Amino acid sequence: MRKLEKILRGFRVLVFVDLEGTQFSHEVTEIGAYKVWIKEDLSIKKIGQPFRCYVKPKHPIGGLVSKMTGITEEKLAKEGVPFDEAQSLFRHYVGPDWPRTLFITYGNQDAYMMHRSLECAPEAREEDVKFFAHRNLDFSAFLSNYVKDPKGNNLSLIHACEAFNVTLSGSSHDALNDARDLVSLYEAFLSKKEILKSFYLQSLSLGRTSSPSIKKAAQKLTKGEDVTHEEFERWVEEELA
Repeated sequence: MRKLEKILRGFRVLVFVDLEGTQFSHEVTEIGAYKVWIKEDLSIKKIGQPFRCYVKPKHPIGGLVSKMTGITEEKLAKEGVPFDEAQSLFRHYVGPDWPRTLFITYGNQDAYMMHRSLECAPEAREEDVKFFAHRNLDFSAFLSNYVKDPKGNNLSLIHACEAFNVTLSGSSHDALNDARDLVSLYEAFLSKKEILKSFYLQSLSLGRTSSPSIKKAAQKLTKGEDVTHEEFERWVEEELA
Protein backbone atom coordinates (compact mmCIF):
# COMPACT_ATOMS: atom_id res chain seq x y z
CA MET A 1 0.00 0.00 0.00
CA ARG A 2 2.19 2.76 -1.37
CA LYS A 3 0.03 5.68 -0.19
CA LEU A 4 0.09 4.46 3.38
CA GLU A 5 3.78 3.58 3.17
CA LYS A 6 4.51 7.17 2.16
CA ILE A 7 2.54 8.57 5.09
CA LEU A 8 4.04 6.20 7.66
CA ARG A 9 7.60 6.39 6.36
CA GLY A 10 9.95 6.82 9.31
CA PHE A 11 7.32 5.89 11.93
CA ARG A 12 7.37 2.63 13.84
CA VAL A 13 5.12 3.78 16.71
CA LEU A 14 1.48 4.72 16.16
CA VAL A 15 -0.97 5.85 18.83
CA PHE A 16 -4.61 5.27 17.94
CA VAL A 17 -6.65 7.91 19.74
CA ASP A 18 -10.30 8.75 20.27
CA LEU A 19 -11.68 11.68 22.23
CA GLU A 20 -15.10 12.44 23.63
CA GLY A 21 -16.09 16.04 24.20
CA THR A 22 -18.70 18.45 25.53
CA GLN A 23 -21.84 19.24 23.59
CA PHE A 24 -21.41 23.00 23.09
CA SER A 25 -17.84 24.07 23.98
CA HIS A 26 -16.33 20.95 22.35
CA GLU A 27 -13.76 20.46 25.12
CA VAL A 28 -12.22 17.05 25.72
CA THR A 29 -13.93 14.95 28.39
CA GLU A 30 -12.31 11.56 27.73
CA ILE A 31 -9.14 10.30 26.05
CA GLY A 32 -8.85 6.69 24.94
CA ALA A 33 -5.71 5.39 23.24
CA TYR A 34 -3.68 2.36 22.21
CA LYS A 35 0.05 2.55 21.54
CA VAL A 36 1.05 0.25 18.70
CA TRP A 37 4.37 -0.83 17.22
CA ILE A 38 4.40 -1.66 13.50
CA LYS A 39 6.65 -3.76 11.28
CA GLU A 40 8.30 -2.62 8.05
CA ASP A 41 5.33 -3.96 6.07
CA LEU A 42 3.08 -1.70 8.22
CA SER A 43 1.35 -4.63 9.94
CA ILE A 44 1.05 -4.48 13.70
CA LYS A 45 3.88 -6.03 15.68
CA LYS A 46 2.62 -5.28 19.19
CA ILE A 47 -0.32 -3.55 20.85
CA GLY A 48 0.48 -1.89 24.15
CA GLN A 49 -1.67 -1.48 27.23
CA PRO A 50 -4.68 0.82 26.83
CA PHE A 51 -4.85 4.37 28.11
CA ARG A 52 -8.00 6.05 29.41
CA CYS A 53 -8.31 9.40 31.11
CA TYR A 54 -11.39 11.45 31.98
CA VAL A 55 -10.95 15.21 31.66
CA LYS A 56 -12.74 18.00 33.53
CA PRO A 57 -13.93 20.66 31.04
CA LYS A 58 -14.38 24.31 31.93
CA HIS A 59 -17.95 24.27 30.61
CA PRO A 60 -20.94 21.91 31.10
CA ILE A 61 -20.98 18.58 29.29
CA GLY A 62 -24.50 18.85 27.89
CA GLY A 63 -27.41 16.49 28.43
CA LEU A 64 -27.37 14.91 24.98
CA VAL A 65 -23.67 14.03 25.20
CA SER A 66 -24.06 12.66 28.73
CA LYS A 67 -26.87 10.41 27.54
CA MET A 68 -24.85 9.26 24.53
CA THR A 69 -21.52 8.65 26.30
CA GLY A 70 -22.53 7.93 29.87
CA ILE A 71 -20.12 10.65 31.01
CA THR A 72 -21.83 12.88 33.58
CA GLU A 73 -20.81 15.91 35.59
CA GLU A 74 -20.72 13.68 38.67
CA LYS A 75 -18.43 11.15 36.99
CA LEU A 76 -15.99 13.83 35.90
CA ALA A 77 -16.03 15.46 39.34
CA LYS A 78 -15.03 12.10 40.81
CA GLU A 79 -12.71 10.65 38.14
CA GLY A 80 -11.69 13.56 35.90
CA VAL A 81 -8.51 15.63 35.94
CA PRO A 82 -7.82 19.11 34.49
CA PHE A 83 -6.81 19.21 30.83
CA ASP A 84 -3.18 20.13 31.55
CA GLU A 85 -2.87 17.13 33.88
CA ALA A 86 -4.47 14.91 31.24
CA GLN A 87 -1.86 16.16 28.78
CA SER A 88 0.91 15.07 31.17
CA LEU A 89 -0.65 11.65 31.71
CA PHE A 90 -1.08 11.11 27.96
CA ARG A 91 2.46 12.19 27.19
CA HIS A 92 3.78 9.89 29.93
CA TYR A 93 1.77 7.03 28.37
CA VAL A 94 3.37 7.60 24.96
CA GLY A 95 6.71 7.85 26.74
CA PRO A 96 10.11 8.48 25.11
CA ASP A 97 8.62 7.61 21.69
CA TRP A 98 6.63 10.89 21.77
CA PRO A 99 8.87 12.76 19.25
CA ARG A 100 8.67 9.82 16.80
CA THR A 101 4.96 9.03 17.14
CA LEU A 102 2.12 9.44 14.65
CA PHE A 103 -1.36 9.84 16.14
CA ILE A 104 -4.16 8.07 14.26
CA THR A 105 -7.70 9.37 14.69
CA TYR A 106 -10.96 8.82 12.83
CA GLY A 107 -12.15 12.22 11.63
CA ASN A 108 -10.79 15.70 12.26
CA GLN A 109 -12.80 16.41 15.41
CA ASP A 110 -10.14 15.14 17.81
CA ALA A 111 -7.51 17.74 16.91
CA TYR A 112 -10.24 20.39 17.00
CA MET A 113 -11.31 19.35 20.52
CA MET A 114 -7.68 19.52 21.68
CA HIS A 115 -7.53 23.12 20.45
CA ARG A 116 -10.87 23.97 22.08
CA SER A 117 -9.66 22.59 25.42
CA LEU A 118 -6.50 24.67 25.10
CA GLU A 119 -8.55 27.81 24.43
CA CYS A 120 -10.61 27.12 27.53
CA ALA A 121 -7.59 26.13 29.65
CA PRO A 122 -4.70 28.50 28.80
CA GLU A 123 -2.60 26.91 31.54
CA ALA A 124 -2.30 23.80 29.31
CA ARG A 125 0.69 23.25 27.01
CA GLU A 126 0.12 24.73 23.58
CA GLU A 127 3.14 22.92 22.11
CA ASP A 128 1.61 19.50 22.88
CA VAL A 129 -1.67 20.43 21.18
CA LYS A 130 0.17 21.73 18.12
CA PHE A 131 2.35 18.62 17.98
CA PHE A 132 -0.73 16.38 18.15
CA ALA A 133 -2.40 18.28 15.31
CA HIS A 134 0.76 18.25 13.18
CA ARG A 135 1.39 14.53 13.73
CA ASN A 136 -2.23 13.47 13.18
CA LEU A 137 -3.44 11.09 10.46
CA ASP A 138 -7.19 11.25 9.92
CA PHE A 139 -7.83 7.62 8.93
CA SER A 140 -11.37 8.48 7.83
CA ALA A 141 -10.02 10.87 5.19
CA PHE A 142 -7.37 8.34 4.15
CA LEU A 143 -9.91 5.51 3.87
CA SER A 144 -12.16 7.72 1.72
CA ASN A 145 -9.58 7.40 -1.07
CA TYR A 146 -10.82 3.83 -1.46
CA VAL A 147 -14.15 3.41 0.32
CA LYS A 148 -17.20 5.71 0.37
CA ASP A 149 -20.92 5.26 0.83
CA PRO A 150 -23.17 5.27 -2.28
CA LYS A 151 -23.61 9.05 -1.96
CA GLY A 152 -19.86 9.66 -1.90
CA ASN A 153 -19.67 10.39 1.84
CA ASN A 154 -17.01 9.14 4.25
CA LEU A 155 -18.06 6.14 6.32
CA SER A 156 -18.54 6.48 10.06
CA LEU A 157 -16.23 4.35 12.20
CA ILE A 158 -19.04 1.88 12.90
CA HIS A 159 -19.97 1.55 9.22
CA ALA A 160 -16.32 1.22 8.19
CA CYS A 161 -15.87 -1.60 10.72
CA GLU A 162 -19.03 -3.26 9.42
CA ALA A 163 -17.75 -2.96 5.83
CA PHE A 164 -14.53 -4.79 6.75
CA ASN A 165 -16.30 -7.35 9.00
CA VAL A 166 -14.62 -6.00 12.13
CA THR A 167 -16.28 -7.04 15.38
CA LEU A 168 -16.80 -3.97 17.56
CA SER A 169 -15.12 -4.09 20.96
CA GLY A 170 -18.09 -2.61 22.80
CA SER A 171 -20.54 0.27 22.77
CA SER A 172 -19.64 3.27 20.62
CA HIS A 173 -19.00 6.78 21.98
CA ASP A 174 -16.66 5.20 24.52
CA ALA A 175 -13.20 6.60 23.75
CA LEU A 176 -11.32 3.42 24.62
CA ASN A 177 -13.68 1.17 22.64
CA ASP A 178 -13.52 3.47 19.62
CA ALA A 179 -9.71 3.61 19.78
CA ARG A 180 -9.56 -0.19 19.86
CA ASP A 181 -11.99 -0.45 16.95
CA LEU A 182 -9.78 1.93 14.99
CA VAL A 183 -6.80 -0.38 15.59
CA SER A 184 -8.87 -3.31 14.30
CA LEU A 185 -9.99 -1.31 11.26
CA TYR A 186 -6.37 -0.47 10.44
CA GLU A 187 -5.49 -4.18 10.63
CA ALA A 188 -8.46 -5.12 8.44
CA PHE A 189 -7.61 -2.45 5.86
CA LEU A 190 -4.16 -4.00 5.44
CA SER A 191 -5.17 -7.66 5.52
CA LYS A 192 -8.60 -7.89 3.85
CA LYS A 193 -7.53 -7.02 0.31
CA GLU A 194 -10.57 -8.55 -1.42
CA ILE A 195 -12.99 -6.46 0.65
CA LEU A 196 -10.93 -3.33 -0.01
CA LYS A 197 -10.82 -4.09 -3.75
CA SER A 198 -14.57 -4.68 -3.90
CA PHE A 199 -15.40 -1.36 -2.24
CA TYR A 200 -12.78 0.48 -4.30
CA LEU A 201 -14.20 -0.83 -7.57
CA GLN A 202 -17.69 0.14 -6.40
CA SER A 203 -16.46 3.64 -5.58
CA LEU A 204 -14.80 3.92 -9.00
CA SER A 205 -17.93 2.73 -10.78
CA LEU A 206 -19.97 5.46 -9.09
CA GLY A 207 -17.39 8.11 -9.94
CA ARG A 208 -16.84 8.82 -6.25
CA THR A 209 -13.06 8.91 -6.40
CA SER A 210 -10.23 9.42 -8.86
CA SER A 211 -7.77 6.66 -9.68
CA PRO A 212 -4.48 6.07 -11.53
CA SER A 213 -6.22 3.03 -13.05
CA ILE A 214 -8.93 5.23 -14.56
CA LYS A 215 -6.26 7.57 -15.90
CA LYS A 216 -4.35 4.69 -17.51
CA ALA A 217 -7.53 3.37 -19.12
CA ALA A 218 -8.45 6.83 -20.43
CA GLN A 219 -4.97 7.31 -21.89
CA LYS A 220 -5.13 4.02 -23.76
CA LEU A 221 -8.65 4.60 -25.01
CA THR A 222 -7.84 8.09 -26.31
CA LYS A 223 -5.03 6.51 -28.31
CA GLY A 224 -7.50 4.11 -29.88
CA GLU A 225 -6.23 1.15 -27.88
CA ASP A 226 -8.47 -1.37 -26.13
CA VAL A 227 -8.58 -1.91 -22.37
CA THR A 228 -9.58 -5.35 -21.14
CA HIS A 229 -11.35 -6.10 -17.89
CA GLU A 230 -8.39 -8.21 -16.77
CA GLU A 231 -5.97 -5.38 -17.51
CA PHE A 232 -8.02 -2.87 -15.53
CA GLU A 233 -8.32 -5.23 -12.55
CA ARG A 234 -4.56 -5.77 -12.60
CA TRP A 235 -3.99 -2.01 -12.44
CA VAL A 236 -6.38 -1.75 -9.50
CA GLU A 237 -4.63 -4.60 -7.68
CA GLU A 238 -1.30 -2.86 -8.23
CA GLU A 239 -2.73 0.29 -6.66
CA LEU A 240 -3.88 -1.63 -3.62
CA ALA A 241 -0.74 -3.77 -3.28
